Amino acid sequence: MKREALLIWLLLIPQLLFSQITVTGIVKDEDSGETLPFANVAVKGSRSGSATNLDGHFTLLTVPTDTSTLVISYVG
Repeated sequence: MKREALLIWLLLIPQLLFSQITVTGIVKDEDSGETLPFANVAVKGSRSGSATNLDGHFTLLTVPTDTSTLVISYVG
């Protein structure tokens, strides 16, 4: 029984330590409500980022934690 519990912990610890979150969303203008194509979306303090598509949709595959801050920039 102890061996099985130890094996389970050994298998779960790397997943907990190295888990990352995928974030998807839509970037819209606050005033008009229109989507913003080609806006930059980045995780503050990391090198992870993406750009929105023509419809304002984005996906970030490697967000470190669920409390990370997203920074959005748009020129136009």
